[in-house]
Amino acid sequence: MRFFAATVLRNGPVDLLPHWLDYYLRLGLDELILCVLREGMEERLDQINSLIKGKPARVYLFSGWHDDGQPQIRDGLEQYGCRPDDWVIHADLDELNEFPAPINELAEAMARNDRKAVHGHFIDRVDADGCLTALTATPSLAEQYPVECKLTENICRGFTQKIMMCRHEVTVSAGHHTASVPSGKHPIGKWQDYRVHHFKWRDMVLERIKWALSNGAARDGWDQETQRFIDFLQYERIPVEDSRLESKHVGTASPRLFPRTDR
Repeated sequence: MRFFAATVLRNGPVDLLPHWLDYYLRLGLDELILCVLREGMEERLDQINSLIKGKPARVYLFSGWHDDGQPQIRDGLEQYGCRPDDWVIHADLDELNEFPAPINELAEAMARNDRKAVHGHFIDRVDADGCLTALTATPSLAEQYPVECKLTENICRGFTQKIMMCRHEVTVSAGHHTASVPSGKHPIGKWQDYRVHHFKWRDMVLERIKWALSNGAARDGWDQETQRFIDFLQYERIPVEDSRLESKHVGTASPRLFPRTDR
């Protein structure tokens, strides 16, 4: 049994990639698969390859973006040896999945309970002042975006569930919000322990949104959710003081790490 993480890079900067690589490697994954859209990322391929050099991370180049069932992720995983009974952490580049236990112990508990997928929910992370600031290499993501809030849930009115980890045989939906099998009761801990820290709300987010809208991402009401975000901004700033966000300043508190115990 092996553990993979998979993500899609389809447009925009790769400033989050070093943080993403570091976090998931510390969880104890065997392979990190970067599915890279050739048309959108060709100019950044050298940078991507430089960032993954010496790490157990692989690039899978594909053409023709569409998000129906994420076939590019399935193809990329299989090219690098992922089998149906291996486990895959699905995480966009701006998502750090926090589990309440080491991933191998979680997988064993899921198997005992005949579960093949586990879900969590978004926790949006934003700048202390709500500004759409540029990410830097240091300090940590938690220090740069120390406010937790419910921007996706309460303002965009988006679907905040995410499939965090599943068997490779399981098909996940667009954006890995749902799976082809029920995720059911969490095998360890409470549902609040399964947290997807979401670092989308940074500089260039408006440009990335416009790119997505022009490249076929206006699905399932996503365009309406996006417009709600744009309408909520005040002079390109997220008003963190708005009570609807239920903002909480957590300072340097990072996603808890539970490295694999079988390594």
